[in-house]
Amino acid sequence: MQSSAASLRRQTFARVTLPAFAAIAAIAAGSGLVTPADAQVASRTGALSTEAIAARAVPATVTIVTFGANGDTLGMGSGFIVRSSGVLITNYHVMAGASRAAVILASGERYDRVEALDQDANADLAILKIPGYGLPVLPTAAQLPPVGAKLVAVGNPLGLTRTVSEGILSAVRLDDGRQLVQMSAAISPGSSGGPVLNDRGEVVAIATSYLQDGQNLNFAVPVRYAMGLVDAGRRPVELAQAFGKPDPGEAPTSTAAPAQPSQHPPSALSVTGTRNLPARTLRPRPGITGTWYFTQMVDGPRGSFLIVGLLFLGNHDLGWLTMAPADSGEAARSVMTVQSHAATPDGRVSLTVGGTSLDGYQTDTGFFLENDHVGRGGTFKVMLTAVPKETALSAPTGLYAVTGQTARHVTGFREAGLTTWSGEAAVVSVRDTVWIDLFLTNDMGGTASATMAGPVRDSEFDLEREGTRLHGWVDHGAFQVEWVDRREWGRYEGSLTGRRK
Repeated sequence: MQSSAASLRRQTFARVTLPAFAAIAAIAAGSGLVTPADAQVASRTGALSTEAIAARAVPATVTIVTFGANGDTLGMGSGFIVRSSGVLITNYHVMAGASRAAVILASGERYDRVEALDQDANADLAILKIPGYGLPVLPTAAQLPPVGAKLVAVGNPLGLTRTVSEGILSAVRLDDGRQLVQMSAAISPGSSGGPVLNDRGEVVAIATSYLQDGQNLNFAVPVRYAMGLVDAGRRPVELAQAFGKPDPGEAPTSTAAPAQPSQHPPSALSVTGTRNLPARTLRPRPGITGTWYFTQMVDGPRGSFLIVGLLFLGNHDLGWLTMAPADSGEAARSVMTVQSHAATPDGRVSLTVGGTSLDGYQTDTGFFLENDHVGRGGTFKVMLTAVPKETALSAPTGLYAVTGQTARHVTGFREAGLTTWSGEAAVVSVRDTVWIDLFLTNDMGGTASATMAGPVRDSEFDLEREGTRLHGWVDHGAFQVEWVDRREWGRYEGSLTGRRK
């Protein structure tokens, strides 16, 4: 990329606004309170640690959810507060097309009265105002640090609120006559508008885009361009007046997908109505087994709501969907069994959970599913997006590889043969309850399965259902189970051992 190129962003950059189906993840997933930190300018006598920068930046970083004229959720981005009275900065493309918006603070407070103070579509900047008082703010610096200096980015990539990433300032480019910061600090869809800070905790740039054909090539607009608009003193106007019509220089493209090959520019990504959908991957994976963080948007006659949580998918259609991150220590609001899941070589995906079937496709980062569900209150549009989630191997919740050996007791015979088993288990353990979905095959070609839930105390459980009993413990990424499986001819009885995959 040459610094003299005039219109790089329009041709090769993917802007990083999160799409509609994950747009209000912060409302559900970001309910934990964050203690406000002192946001004064950091001492100029020395650099701060990344941890100290994050402690100052997170309380003043916000989630912005935008809505169209008909009330549809358009997308989600990030922003940050620069005046304690509620003046904040974000990207223009975060707000493009918005008639109204909601701003959610790191503390969980929500402001629905949002106005526009100023905007510059060419510089990709928007200045907003909420009716705040005494809000945490971030200091800014007009001078960019030298190439190679540490940068810290804060935002809400893929709906994962309060995410902090670290990198360096890789270069300063020119784009349409303005400086553009190139950095290695990671950003993703939903990071747009978030602060990029120097090692003193001062905002020097605003995260905005990444290069589609490269790796670790992320870009930000210098904050000094925005501060000129902040200090212009213009009167606030309604969002529809400032942003109600999309930027005419931009096609209404999906920005949810990660970098795509150069032969598929943003204008080729899929769009349905006013909703931006993630792009289908060109390189499908063999399946969708594994652990996933998901956001599920449900649109109904009375409005929209969001479900977030973890999805565990094993072989042979086993798995669980839990409505709260099971490794967060929070009590799950609901846990549902996975009835089936499938992925075809061309990237199509299906999932049936809780009696509801969804169909969709793989994306470069995971998969996307949707369904029109007719319920008692009308028709509901369900859209689910999933991205990989790493959980601690020592945690009890997750997918397990299972092996074991049992005695085979045949009714009326004194002899008992031995049978060797192997398979998989999906386990969710939250506080005082454990859910286990088990599938096994034996050395004679037979199979066995069990799906059950019940109380767990001091890591120990004793579950029984329809002639099958699992008595044992699960802890530190392992479980040991005494298993009894009754059949018409007799029973299998023995031990199973599982280790986290």
